[in-house]
Amino acid sequence: SKGCFSKNDKAFFGLGGTDEEMGEADLPGLQERIWCERLVKGIPELEDVPTLSPIASDGDGEGESVCLTEEECNARRKEL
Repeated sequence: SKGCFSKNDKAFFGLGGTDEEMGEADLPGLQERIWCERLVKGIPELEDVPTLSPIASDGDGEGESVCLTEEECNARRKEL
């Protein structure tokens, strides 16, 4: 798998792949996608955030997005 995911309570970051591959929600076997939190457009002071790529939002200004780097994945893993 590509991108940030967990298996057996351990986090992994599969290198390579496209943003779409790193955002695939349906992973094989025991693997589960780890999502990073992102701020959503519409909040003026945050609209210039270069990594803004929301997938889902509950309307409170925050959403879930693909972890695009190993650093983002590691930071999110520590929060879980």
